[in-house]
Amino acid sequence: MLAECRAKDDVFLDINKDTTDKDIENYFEKHMKKINLPYAGETFGDDTLQGMLNRVLRLREIGYLIPQEKIDNIQKTIDREDIFY
Repeated sequence: MLAECRAKDDVFLDINKDTTDKDIENYFEKHMKKINLPYAGETFGDDTLQGMLNRVLRLREIGYLIPQEKIDNIQKTIDREDIFY
């Protein structure tokens, strides 16, 4: 699932038994920013790792922040699977 919002800063909400819905709402208003990119909040289920890699690369092209390390890990997993087939 792609996120619908992201943090504006490094302030985190300490959620405990006394945290109210209003506390959470106030936190989101102050510290979160809506992601205004296509597919924000959507869920994907690719049938293959190659399909997932292709989707991740397309999402990065349109502006999602996807670390190269994650892309490399997907590719390494694909390469390992190719050895066994």
